[in-house]
Amino acid sequence: LNALLACDIGCMHYDPNTWSVVLTLRGRNIQMIAIPLTLLTIWGIFWIVLLSYDQFQNMRDTIGELEGLISPLLVPVSFLLVFRLGRAAVRFWDARTAVGKIV
Repeated sequence: LNALLACDIGCMHYDPNTWSVVLTLRGRNIQMIAIPLTLLTIWGIFWIVLLSYDQFQNMRDTIGELEGLISPLLVPVSFLLVFRLGRAAVRFWDARTAVGKIV
């Protein structure tokens, strides 16, 4: 029991009356997401600027046609992700319950 209590020593405490905990960067792994997020932002800006020129009208039309192919796939993929994450959460809580019974 003491080992489980020791795990909670360094945790951040949540104050339900403020949003500062949600927006704080302390205790977050910013290094892990900063580079991919920056690269994706630059990639998006690049395509917006590129497609804003009239010379790329054919490319804009092609992307518009591809959007019609991608849109029907979004709903099934979303459901698959949700159910997969749900199964992962159930497995986590089952494992946590099993460890709790051992301790």
